Amino acid sequence: MLDEIKRKYGEFSDSLILKFTYEAKESSQNLEVIIHCMNELNNYEFETVKLSFVNVISFRFIENERTSSVLVNSAFLERKNGVITFDFSPSIYSSSDLRENKNSDL
Repeated sequence: MLDEIKRKYGEFSDSLILKFTYEAKESSQNLEVIIHCMNELNNYEFETVKLSFVNVISFRFIENERTSSVLVNSAFLERKNGVITFDFSPSIYSSSDLRENKNSDL
């Protein structure tokens, strides 16, 4: 599923987070993100997509004054050791080199 998301939406360039819901339950933490993004496989047409995450280890969203954290320039998406990292404010080293930003949204 992760590979399909990457094929369709790439780095989520020029996307907009419309809504997110974080729910902490007794046994797990879940996150849903609704995002308006371009589908690279459909002539870059915009689509509204719901991403669902379960067993969330860490979630941080900071909305700074005079800065919109819901506008996405690029997003870093990686699966490593069974953990998915999705960073909407990654460190950008070149158009093809994104890395997790440990200080996202600070």
